[in-house]
Amino acid sequence: MKPQLLTRTIERFCWVAGAVDSATGLMLIAEPETTLTLFGAQAVDSGLVYLRFVGVFVAAIGLSTLFPLTLNPQARWARLPTVLETTALTRLAVAVFVAVCIWADALTLPWVVVCLTDLLVASAQLTLRWKLER
Repeated sequence: MKPQLLTRTIERFCWVAGAVDSATGLMLIAEPETTLTLFGAQAVDSGLVYLRFVGVFVAAIGLSTLFPLTLNPQARWARLPTVLETTALTRLAVAVFVAVCIWADALTLPWVVVCLTDLLVASAQLTLRWKLER
């Protein structure tokens, strides 16, 4: 595949995958039952299954943050700014979601630890990212 065609293919792939995942995620937040019906799936009664599902995403954020550190220094520093930005965005989204759930009495007050931790780590990530540009 020619470099220009490959570049366009990758960009289009990212647009489609990003749009589909973003829409699905927002649908699962706003209308989980309807979204599951559209997928032909049913909600699982076990809360532990959902916690494990969330655990996969939490682990993926951690592994995404660690991945650049396994690369040679040049590749590491080419990727770290993006990792800092994207994982901070995820952490901010989680913090807002958890805060809203606490406010709406859908989560108990101890969940504020998750909210504050994600806010603190995201703030540190964005600060470090900003310092890289200076």
